[in-house]
Amino acid sequence: MDIEEFIQTLSHDVGAALDGLLSYDYSERNFNQPEWRDALGLVQRAAERRPDLGLLLWDEILGRDDLDEEQVDLWRAIAEGWGKANLGDSGLGAVQRLNALLPDKDSAYAIGRFLLDQIRHQIDVDELPVLASMRELAGAFWREQGTGFTHREDSTPLSVAPLYLNSWPGFLAQYWAAEIDRRWRHSREEWAGLSDEESDALVALLNGNKDARDATQPAIAGELFFYFAADADFATAHLLPLFNSPQRHAFVWTPFLHHARWNDRILAAGLFDSMVAELSRLHELPDQTLHHIFLRFITSVVSYAGITSTDQRRLLDQTVLASDGSHAPGFAEAVARFLSEDGVDGAEVWRRWLGKHLERRLSGQPRIASAEELARWADVVPVVGEFIPAAATLLGGHSIGLGERFFNLEFPDGVLAAYGPELVAFFAERVRSTTGSDVMVSYRVRELVEAIRGAVGDAVAQPLVEAAAERGFLDAE
Repeated sequence: MDIEEFIQTLSHDVGAALDGLLSYDYSERNFNQPEWRDALGLVQRAAERRPDLGLLLWDEILGRDDLDEEQVDLWRAIAEGWGKANLGDSGLGAVQRLNALLPDKDSAYAIGRFLLDQIRHQIDVDELPVLASMRELAGAFWREQGTGFTHREDSTPLSVAPLYLNSWPGFLAQYWAAEIDRRWRHSREEWAGLSDEESDALVALLNGNKDARDATQPAIAGELFFYFAADADFATAHLLPLFNSPQRHAFVWTPFLHHARWNDRILAAGLFDSMVAELSRLHELPDQTLHHIFLRFITSVVSYAGITSTDQRRLLDQTVLASDGSHAPGFAEAVARFLSEDGVDGAEVWRRWLGKHLERRLSGQPRIASAEELARWADVVPVVGEFIPAAATLLGGHSIGLGERFFNLEFPDGVLAAYGPELVAFFAERVRSTTGSDVMVSYRVRELVEAIRGAVGDAVAQPLVEAAAERGFLDAE
């Protein structure tokens, strides 16, 4: 039976449509014969297309006494269809009927998905009875199922398919964020923060059992910027402490860093102190990519935030001291890449903090810099604008070679024309000081030589060409 035929049958006689659906023997698995999941898929699609018929079918199922497990299976399929539907006038009836599924643990995913999908459908809708009914359903849902949620012991909640995006507690947490967003859109002038209902629901989600928290805390605290804007007192009391928790920090930093948004008020409310502390725990984040993102985040904060010079120094020192200095080279690389991005004023960053920080690093404060760290700091020279000569002078004379992670920057427009001789001399020294000679280093040196020679001409580039030739980097490929 195709979907159009099934909907037509439902429209004429719901009982006959259900009888027809149940007339097959789904216990036998015969090739080219429908399976029970096919029947449920038909019900789901029908409820999505005609939610009003879903109501009638739900009630017909309720009135049958010859159904066992099939009853809940069919209701769950209807619920899944309703979640994707434009419910219209059927919305209130649909939400009210879903209360019958609350005790069923296997239906929790469908209910959570329904709530999230439907609030997203109705994000621009002002208050309606169906929305109030959804909030009641969400509260009852957590009270019924919250304490019993578990995830597999061998699962990884912060994997590439994180638990907070793939579980009903995560769906429920996202539902409340969307509901708050919806209400805020229609209360701009009168907005006074979270309602008691919203706050109580979120606090309950944040304080469930450990398995549930593995989903709810990332889903909620990952939206720190949104919640802080919506209700700074709530975010300060309930979310920011998680960022400095030795046990829970990874569950909130991980989602936050994927789309980090911040302002000076959030930093002052506690996020700055958590950043400093996190540097000593960074190895506990589940993904090396997150380490790079975190160091990029620090770069943005020290470059743009309205923090005191004391706090700036404290954060910068911690990039060098934490974890026995293991983050220092990565931070230097993060800064070099940050300065090469469009729209970043390298000269202003140098003026604001970078120049002073490099002076301290070269003088061994707050600890001696490794050769690897210095090699990465030397990569910033072409991207600090008017301070290129000062940076080349500061970092020159230290026998800083090209490191294994040296990458060829695209020189900003006009830089080689303005500072060609200084950059040629600086890179010539770096090439002469390079000890490695693997294929990639040779390739990058050749690329560097060609880029500079093409911009400044053979005469100006000659010292660099000679240095590369002496080291054997220009030998035939």
